[in-house]
Amino acid sequence: MEAPHPSPFIHNPTHPHIHKTTLIFLHGTSQTGSELASILLSFPIPPPLLPNTRFVFPTGSPKKTTVFAGLETNSWFNIHTFVDRTLGETEQIPGLAESINYLSSLINDEVEELVKAGVRREEAGDRIVVGGFSSGAALAVLGFLSGEFERRERIGAVVALSGWLPFRAQIDKVIENHKEVGDRERKWAVRKYVRQLLYMNDGVQGGKMEEMREEKAEILICHGKKDVKVRYEWGVEMTGVLKRMGQKIECRSYEGLEHWVCGEEMLDVEGFVEGVWEGLE
Repeated sequence: MEAPHPSPFIHNPTHPHIHKTTLIFLHGTSQTGSELASILLSFPIPPPLLPNTRFVFPTGSPKKTTVFAGLETNSWFNIHTFVDRTLGETEQIPGLAESINYLSSLINDEVEELVKAGVRREEAGDRIVVGGFSSGAALAVLGFLSGEFERRERIGAVVALSGWLPFRAQIDKVIENHKEVGDRERKWAVRKYVRQLLYMNDGVQGGKMEEMREEKAEILICHGKKDVKVRYEWGVEMTGVLKRMGQKIECRSYEGLEHWVCGEEMLDVEGFVEGVWEGLE
């Protein structure tokens, strides 16, 4: 049985601003939520430009991690090696399923927080953006494709920084097998595959597709061109698969940026989420 998740690090809007939107951001391998918060919130960008946003930085539950010689780290899923992210993918399944389920619950909690702050329930989900860095980005995208994030409420968008797509080749094959159908049918075929893969719906393989909402959210993908830990090409491959699926994507790349974040990237994230939330009171 997985150990419990530590409490998320939360940065609330400060007076006189009130909670109107939520940005959930997932850390990378060997990090914690509070460590990622100290990095992202050190930029003079997110809080001043998103004054009504509540920043939530959850932490993965303790898991044995192969790349660190089996040591227990706060992670979202197992990483076999940094050299090739396709190695050991089947070992990632339990962690991916557990983490996606946890994040779905966290999203529902944030919906309730927004409702308590005065947001109409029917638009609360649209005010939530889920983002991640590195393995957190991989989890955010796969969780979105599973439909589990939107079982009860539709979310506003996904932000993936320096990430990759787990089971990319398998998902691309599903897309290829459904290239003659429309985007909606193709997306649902991918959703069904991911849910079967992760044994979703209380451990029953396949899940209940009829309970899922049709997603309409956009994905922002950002990646440094000098990234050698999660190679830039892996981000490009993820983008290609998502586009072939019919997903709406925005992409940004950064010359000279390695496996990290930069001020220009944070401004791009801010501009993207402001666009997602544009028109909401």
